Amino acid sequence: MVARGARVVETYRYEHADGSPFAEKVRLEPKAFRWRHSVNGTLMSGKGNGPIPPYGLTRLIEHADQPVFIVEGEKDADRLNAAGQVAISIEQGHEATAAAHLAGRTVFIIPDNDKAGSNRARAVLEAVQSVAAAARTIALPGLDEKGDVSEWLDAGHKIDELIRVTEGAHTALLDLEELEETEFDEIRKSYLQLARKAREDLRRGKRD
Repeated sequence: MVARGARVVETYRYEHADGSPFAEKVRLEPKAFRWRHSVNGTLMSGKGNGPIPPYGLTRLIEHADQPVFIVEGEKDADRLNAAGQVAISIEQGHEATAAAHLAGRTVFIIPDNDKAGSNRARAVLEAVQSVAAAARTIALPGLDEKGDVSEWLDAGHKIDELIRVTEGAHTALLDLEELEETEFDEIRKSYLQLARKAREDLRRGKRD
Protein backbone atom coordinates (compact mmCIF):
# COMPACT_ATOMS: atom_id res chain seq x y z
CA MET A 1 0.00 0.00 0.00
CA VAL A 2 2.91 2.34 0.82
CA ALA A 3 6.09 2.16 -1.26
CA ARG A 4 9.31 1.14 0.46
CA GLY A 5 11.09 4.18 1.86
CA ALA A 6 7.93 6.32 1.89
CA ARG A 7 6.29 7.43 5.13
CA VAL A 8 2.78 8.65 5.90
CA VAL A 9 2.84 12.28 7.05
CA GLU A 10 -0.88 13.09 6.98
CA THR A 11 -4.18 11.26 6.74
CA TYR A 12 -7.25 12.99 5.34
CA ARG A 13 -10.55 11.33 6.19
CA TYR A 14 -13.43 11.69 3.76
CA GLU A 15 -16.90 11.19 5.18
CA HIS A 16 -20.45 10.76 3.95
CA ALA A 17 -23.05 13.38 4.90
CA ASP A 18 -24.05 11.33 7.95
CA GLY A 19 -20.46 11.28 9.21
CA SER A 20 -19.79 7.66 8.30
CA PRO A 21 -16.38 7.02 6.71
CA PHE A 22 -16.04 7.02 2.93
CA ALA A 23 -12.28 6.66 2.45
CA GLU A 24 -8.93 8.08 3.47
CA LYS A 25 -6.32 9.86 1.41
CA VAL A 26 -2.82 9.60 2.84
CA ARG A 27 0.00 11.98 2.06
CA LEU A 28 3.43 10.44 1.81
CA GLU A 29 6.98 11.71 1.86
CA PRO A 30 8.54 11.78 -0.69
CA LYS A 31 5.41 13.67 -1.74
CA ALA A 32 2.73 11.39 -3.11
CA PHE A 33 -0.88 10.56 -2.33
CA ARG A 34 -2.62 7.21 -1.91
CA TRP A 35 -6.25 6.29 -1.31
CA ARG A 36 -7.44 3.55 1.01
CA HIS A 37 -10.86 2.43 2.23
CA SER A 38 -12.23 0.00 4.77
CA VAL A 39 -13.92 -3.27 3.83
CA ASN A 40 -15.34 -5.08 6.86
CA GLY A 41 -12.76 -3.42 9.06
CA THR A 42 -9.81 -4.16 6.77
CA LEU A 43 -8.00 -1.33 4.98
CA MET A 44 -7.82 -1.82 1.22
CA SER A 45 -6.12 0.23 -1.47
CA GLY A 46 -8.26 2.53 -3.59
CA LYS A 47 -11.13 4.97 -3.16
CA GLY A 48 -13.94 2.47 -2.84
CA ASN A 49 -17.20 2.77 -4.73
CA GLY A 50 -19.40 5.72 -5.53
CA PRO A 51 -18.88 9.45 -6.07
CA ILE A 52 -16.34 11.10 -3.79
CA PRO A 53 -17.90 13.53 -1.30
CA PRO A 54 -16.16 16.85 -0.72
CA TYR A 55 -13.49 16.86 1.95
CA GLY A 56 -14.87 18.63 5.01
CA LEU A 57 -18.50 17.71 4.26
CA THR A 58 -19.67 17.19 7.84
CA ARG A 59 -18.36 20.61 8.93
CA LEU A 60 -20.05 22.13 5.89
CA ILE A 61 -23.37 20.64 6.98
CA GLU A 62 -22.96 21.53 10.66
CA HIS A 63 -22.33 25.21 9.87
CA ALA A 64 -25.10 25.82 7.37
CA ASP A 65 -25.25 29.56 8.07
CA GLN A 66 -21.61 30.33 7.21
CA PRO A 67 -20.01 31.16 3.86
CA VAL A 68 -18.03 28.34 2.29
CA PHE A 69 -14.48 28.50 0.97
CA ILE A 70 -13.56 26.00 -1.73
CA VAL A 71 -9.82 25.39 -1.89
CA GLU A 72 -7.69 23.03 -3.96
CA GLY A 73 -6.38 20.68 -1.30
CA GLU A 74 -7.18 19.08 2.02
CA LYS A 75 -4.27 20.87 3.70
CA ASP A 76 -5.77 24.24 2.80
CA ALA A 77 -9.24 23.19 3.92
CA ASP A 78 -7.86 22.07 7.28
CA ARG A 79 -5.98 25.35 7.66
CA LEU A 80 -9.08 27.49 7.15
CA ASN A 81 -11.32 25.24 9.23
CA ALA A 82 -8.87 25.42 12.12
CA ALA A 83 -9.16 29.22 11.88
CA GLY A 84 -12.93 29.07 12.36
CA GLN A 85 -13.99 29.17 8.71
CA VAL A 86 -15.91 26.59 6.70
CA ALA A 87 -13.77 25.18 3.90
CA ILE A 88 -13.95 22.16 1.65
CA SER A 89 -11.86 20.73 -1.16
CA ILE A 90 -13.30 18.85 -4.11
CA GLU A 91 -11.74 15.89 -5.86
CA GLN A 92 -11.36 16.67 -9.55
CA GLY A 93 -14.24 15.25 -11.56
CA HIS A 94 -16.60 15.22 -8.56
CA GLU A 95 -17.72 18.85 -8.67
CA ALA A 96 -21.38 17.89 -9.18
CA THR A 97 -21.31 15.77 -6.03
CA ALA A 98 -20.09 18.75 -4.03
CA ALA A 99 -22.57 21.12 -5.67
CA ALA A 100 -25.44 19.03 -4.33
CA HIS A 101 -24.43 20.15 -0.81
CA LEU A 102 -24.04 23.85 -1.67
CA ALA A 103 -27.60 24.83 -2.50
CA GLY A 104 -28.36 28.29 -1.14
CA ARG A 105 -24.85 28.81 0.23
CA THR A 106 -22.46 31.71 -0.34
CA VAL A 107 -19.33 30.26 -1.93
CA PHE A 108 -15.84 31.70 -2.36
CA ILE A 109 -13.41 29.78 -4.56
CA ILE A 110 -9.71 30.28 -3.78
CA PRO A 111 -7.59 28.83 -6.60
CA ASP A 112 -3.88 28.15 -6.46
CA ASN A 113 -2.09 30.93 -8.31
CA ASP A 114 -1.26 29.20 -11.58
CA LYS A 115 -2.92 28.18 -14.82
CA ALA A 116 -4.04 24.83 -13.42
CA GLY A 117 -5.60 26.64 -10.49
CA SER A 118 -7.50 28.97 -12.83
CA ASN A 119 -8.80 25.98 -14.78
CA ARG A 120 -9.94 24.23 -11.61
CA ALA A 121 -11.67 27.38 -10.39
CA ARG A 122 -13.59 27.60 -13.65
CA ALA A 123 -14.76 23.99 -13.38
CA VAL A 124 -15.86 24.46 -9.78
CA LEU A 125 -17.61 27.75 -10.51
CA GLU A 126 -19.48 26.20 -13.41
CA ALA A 127 -20.67 23.36 -11.18
CA VAL A 128 -21.82 25.41 -8.19
CA GLN A 129 -23.06 28.76 -9.48
CA SER A 130 -26.47 27.43 -10.54
CA VAL A 131 -27.26 26.14 -7.04
CA ALA A 132 -25.36 28.50 -4.72
CA ALA A 133 -26.91 31.75 -3.49
CA ALA A 134 -23.71 33.43 -4.70
CA ALA A 135 -20.45 32.04 -6.06
CA ARG A 136 -17.29 34.06 -6.55
CA THR A 137 -13.66 33.38 -7.36
CA ILE A 138 -11.24 35.47 -5.30
CA ALA A 139 -7.58 36.35 -5.82
CA LEU A 140 -5.40 36.69 -2.73
CA PRO A 141 -3.33 39.90 -2.83
CA GLY A 142 0.39 39.26 -2.74
CA LEU A 143 0.11 35.50 -3.36
CA ASP A 144 3.23 34.18 -5.08
CA GLU A 145 2.94 32.39 -8.39
CA LYS A 146 1.93 28.75 -7.83
CA GLY A 147 1.12 29.64 -4.21
CA ASP A 148 -1.92 28.52 -2.21
CA VAL A 149 -3.89 29.96 0.69
CA SER A 150 -1.79 28.12 3.30
CA GLU A 151 1.38 29.69 1.93
CA TRP A 152 -0.38 33.05 1.85
CA LEU A 153 -1.17 32.74 5.55
CA ASP A 154 2.36 31.50 6.26
CA ALA A 155 3.64 34.71 4.64
CA GLY A 156 1.99 36.72 7.42
CA HIS A 157 -1.46 37.44 6.03
CA LYS A 158 -4.38 37.12 8.44
CA ILE A 159 -7.85 35.62 8.31
CA ASP A 160 -9.28 39.13 8.76
CA GLU A 161 -7.56 40.11 5.54
CA LEU A 162 -9.09 37.11 3.79
CA ILE A 163 -12.54 38.20 4.98
CA ARG A 164 -11.92 41.69 3.60
CA VAL A 165 -10.98 40.16 0.27
CA THR A 166 -14.30 38.29 0.16
CA GLU A 167 -16.17 41.54 0.74
CA GLY A 168 -14.66 42.91 -2.47
CA ALA A 169 -14.73 39.62 -4.32
CA HIS A 170 -15.29 39.56 -8.04
CA THR A 171 -18.88 38.52 -8.66
CA ALA A 172 -19.58 35.37 -10.60
CA LEU A 173 -21.72 37.51 -12.87
CA LEU A 174 -18.49 38.20 -14.74
CA ASP A 175 -19.19 34.78 -16.25
CA LEU A 176 -15.65 33.48 -15.84
CA GLU A 177 -16.60 30.23 -17.51
CA GLU A 178 -17.20 32.10 -20.76
CA LEU A 179 -13.79 33.75 -20.91
CA GLU A 180 -11.38 32.57 -23.56
CA GLU A 181 -8.16 30.88 -22.41
CA THR A 182 -6.11 33.82 -23.67
CA GLU A 183 -8.29 36.24 -21.65
CA PHE A 184 -7.74 34.19 -18.52
CA ASP A 185 -3.99 34.23 -19.11
CA GLU A 186 -4.02 38.01 -19.51
CA ILE A 187 -5.94 38.45 -16.25
CA ARG A 188 -3.47 36.19 -14.46
CA LYS A 189 -0.45 38.04 -15.91
CA SER A 190 -1.89 41.39 -14.83
CA TYR A 191 -2.50 40.07 -11.34
CA LEU A 192 1.07 38.77 -11.08
CA GLN A 193 2.45 42.14 -12.17
CA LEU A 194 0.38 43.92 -9.52
CA ALA A 195 1.44 41.39 -6.87
CA ARG A 196 5.13 41.86 -7.71
CA LYS A 197 4.78 45.64 -7.54
CA ALA A 198 3.00 45.39 -4.17
CA ARG A 199 5.82 43.25 -2.75
CA GLU A 200 8.44 45.67 -4.08
CA ASP A 201 6.60 48.61 -2.51
CA LEU A 202 6.43 46.81 0.82
CA ARG A 203 10.17 46.11 0.72
CA ARG A 204 10.79 49.83 0.09
CA GLY A 205 8.61 50.71 3.07
CA LYS A 206 5.79 52.24 1.04
CA ARG A 207 2.20 52.23 2.30
CA ASP A 208 -1.08 53.16 0.65
